[in-house]
Amino acid sequence: MRPRQAAALAGRLAAAVSVSSRCYAAAPESGISGVASIAVAWRRLASSSTGSGEPRRFFPSGGPGLAAFTPKVRPRGAPPPPPTPAPLPGLHGPIIAVSSGKGGVGKSTVAVNLAAALVRRGRDTGATTTPPRAIGLLDADVSGPSIPRMLGLEGAGKPEVDEEGRLVPLVSPTTGVRALSTGFLMKKGGAAVWRGPMAMSALATLTGRGDWAGLDALVVDLPPGTGDVPLSLAQTVALAGVVIVTTPQEVSLEDAARGAAMWAAAGVRVLGVVENMAGYACPCCGHRDWVFGGEEEAEDGKSRLLGLPLLGRVPLV
Repeated sequence: MRPRQAAALAGRLAAAVSVSSRCYAAAPESGISGVASIAVAWRRLASSSTGSGEPRRFFPSGGPGLAAFTPKVRPRGAPPPPPTPAPLPGLHGPIIAVSSGKGGVGKSTVAVNLAAALVRRGRDTGATTTPPRAIGLLDADVSGPSIPRMLGLEGAGKPEVDEEGRLVPLVSPTTGVRALSTGFLMKKGGAAVWRGPMAMSALATLTGRGDWAGLDALVVDLPPGTGDVPLSLAQTVALAGVVIVTTPQEVSLEDAARGAAMWAAAGVRVLGVVENMAGYACPCCGHRDWVFGGEEEAEDGKSRLLGLPLLGRVPLV
């Protein structure tokens, strides 16, 4: 809305107010486009005259007197501003997302191994009294959760709810990773047939109601692609960065490049790339056959086509 239009609308609203306190819904007229209606509550001063010939002034109900009123109107059809990313309550460490441009590249496997490796880092410092790190794993692949099986928590039951209404993560008996997943709420072999709003609601529950307090780091296993869940996470949760998992095939690398472009547009730093299934390593002699291509060595530690830091190449065994 232009300033002239806003001033005209403010004048009409003031003229439409009677001497009694009421709430009016004024419909704009004559050329103020894009505004459906505005509801304004007004009250009049106790004295109807200032004694100096000035016109009567009206003020917003219940608030302090203002000499002028400028309406703040969002044009019809204009999208609301995006939410501001925020840290999770009580979480001390960084939040690292694990993403992929397509499915079937081993993203969840990398996420589980990353979380388990972070737990063990507390034991590898040389100090025998150093406890394992407290690491969480959030399974954000709400329609295809696989984290419970990978962590040995399949059939472990539903997460408990504490006195404050927060979901208490289950602790993996094999890795010590603390996890929350929609898979804990499903029957074995069941499917989550959810549309976008339901998936967003599940993500908000896992992030907002999960008891992540006291963790040293949180790893988030995202669904593949650039859909609603990754974008919503980037807009609502303050991420330290994202790791992209791919395979050496050209098609997979192209999909990973699209994912990297989405994260860049969302303002999230891409920490690097993990190439999974990078050749077959013979367990006897160690010879590697590049069954999916990618035998070219990375140049300057950068991934082919992507130009991002190459964090590692994981062979088939």
